[in-house]
Amino acid sequence: VGRRLLEAQTAAYARALSAIGSQQYAILLVDLAAWIEAGPWSRSEETASIAMRDRPIGRFAAEALDRLRKTVRRRGADLVALDEAGRHKLRIRAKRLRYAVQFFSPLFDDRPKDKARFLTALKHLQDQLGGMNDIAVAQERILHEVSLDTPEDLLTMARIVGRRKRDEQKLLQAAIDEFEGFRTASVFWRGQD
Repeated sequence: VGRRLLEAQTAAYARALSAIGSQQYAILLVDLAAWIEAGPWSRSEETASIAMRDRPIGRFAAEALDRLRKTVRRRGADLVALDEAGRHKLRIRAKRLRYAVQFFSPLFDDRPKDKARFLTALKHLQDQLGGMNDIAVAQERILHEVSLDTPEDLLTMARIVGRRKRDEQKLLQAAIDEFEGFRTASVFWRGQD
């Protein structure tokens, strides 16, 4: 069973590397860079477009981070009630917030310790949610990608799923604890909560 899972993982990585190395991906990156630098939005004379372009980046960043943080806090308020799909969506939102914080963080260098604590709390939450997602994905893969032809394969699969379910409860409790750390972390881009 383990060998077949490893083969499936290796094939998935190969597909991902192939996509990143493709001509289509390179074209996408060039098109994206051109749009960022000289897209129609950058030349529009509409009042709203001009106002958006002239808006201070720090204000825009703070508002964007506030929205993302609010979403993570709202979705994670009752982790126990979330199913696998809900926890996965929360993990994606936490990842999106973390990337945004890292991207915009140079704009907010006046509170480096608060910034580091916020990012650490967010990373720990994301790690716990990622661990639970790994368990859910692994179980799904085992059931759909591995042929369970022999009693030994079935027994191995049952042991793996059983261990994963036990680990999932530990990760859920850790995620609840980490969520509280994230929830109470100082919002370095705004001042104290």
